[in-house]
Amino acid sequence: MLVQPKLATVLALLLSAIPASAGTLAYIVTGNPDGSGNFGVIDLDTGAFTQIGPGVEGSQGLVSGPNGALFTLAFTGTLNSINPTTGVTTVIGPTGLADCSTPPISPCGPHSSNAFASVGGRIYATDFANNLYGVDATTGAASLIGPTGIPALPFTPITVNPDGTFNAYDEALFGANGKLYATFDAFTVDPNTFTTGSVVIPPKLYQIDPFTGVATLVGPTTLNLAAVAGINGSYYAFNDGASQVVTLDLATGRTSLVANFDPSIGLVTGVAAAPEPASVGFAALGFAGLFLYARRRQLRLRQQWRHYTLALTLVLGAAVSARAAGPTFTSIDFPGATSTSAWGINTQGDIVGGYLAPDKSDHGFLLSGGQYRTIDFPGASATEAFTIKPRGDIGGFYTMAGISHGYLLSGGQFTTIDFPGAASSEVGGINARGDVLGDYTLAGLRHGYLLSAGKFSSIDVPGATNADPWRSILKAMLWEAS
Repeated sequence: MLVQPKLATVLALLLSAIPASAGTLAYIVTGNPDGSGNFGVIDLDTGAFTQIGPGVEGSQGLVSGPNGALFTLAFTGTLNSINPTTGVTTVIGPTGLADCSTPPISPCGPHSSNAFASVGGRIYATDFANNLYGVDATTGAASLIGPTGIPALPFTPITVNPDGTFNAYDEALFGANGKLYATFDAFTVDPNTFTTGSVVIPPKLYQIDPFTGVATLVGPTTLNLAAVAGINGSYYAFNDGASQVVTLDLATGRTSLVANFDPSIGLVTGVAAAPEPASVGFAALGFAGLFLYARRRQLRLRQQWRHYTLALTLVLGAAVSARAAGPTFTSIDFPGATSTSAWGINTQGDIVGGYLAPDKSDHGFLLSGGQYRTIDFPGASATEAFTIKPRGDIGGFYTMAGISHGYLLSGGQFTTIDFPGAASSEVGGINARGDVLGDYTLAGLRHGYLLSAGKFSSIDVPGATNADPWRSILKAMLWEAS
């Protein structure tokens, strides 16, 4: 639990820790493998990122709105507002563009929500057919302006090709000099290496008339540009394939490397200018205010997590350059256990995992509010917890009579989840709608599965002898989200 200390003490600590200068800062939204996103501040000169708030709904684009708020277009098709101080998201309303948040589950189609930007005080969006829409900032409703002429998506995102590769694309929409610009490309992804297989539509830069929607080709550009914004006279872009911050020349489409960023923050899907650090003075006696926020957020599914803290300060009569605090790590050890593994975390900071007791027995655990709780499926010889959703539902597997079974723990009740006819099953992930992703073993081979609306569907990469769905399928979904 985070407790606000006395102001004078905090100011003294912050003033001793804040560097004398800051780089070029920007707000960004990023994508995670589970379809969620992160929001925070990135130093464009160094690539250093600091998260703000507990996380946001997966979205595309980031533009400045009234009263310091930021707008973003959710993959579900709603217009959302993000408070830049807290990271809290507010839904403004549906745009009317279709949901493509979790393909192939979502009803993705030519009019699914795509890219998002603003110019001249008006907000715009595109769909998968690359039609241009004007978006009402007060209601979220989108109105068709016209086709851009930019190629439509040639496939449904993350569909599988006969050679086993996945289909993916990048599109960035942004405003500059009273016009809209867009970068677009389409390609395939090797599910084993997560590298580009073949380029289906070469990357190009376009200029778009915001009144008619008609696009004019500027020239070729770099593959995998997914977010662009004008900041301090330069146009910064994020190359998600190479995890690079670059500058983009609007006259030629050429890019130049600025910095690398940590790929574990996710794919950058939107960027907007952040206020430059400045001195804040008062003519008479005044006061300083402080907002301190810290939350834990999962960065790599079943691999690692970090603790991010952002300190934002206003200091009386002083010129202070505000910099976000760097990441720190916190050890998680179940009391008395000989070893502990943390596998999942939700947006409330609740953590699940497994631990080995001194008697060599395996147990799952939940860490919530600083308190540890053991998770044991009744009668099982071993239990492991892999995932936890914001409402507290927990998924994992248990072993009984030497056989592994998936389970869901919801409202204090356990439910076994076994793929029909399988020799063993596990639960690896649960999305916000309650869809379950996992794996099962049948005839000695491992397969992925999706359980949605009570129906099981097998997930297999063509030609593969084993499947690891929450690493391969969902990473391809994350790549598509760029």
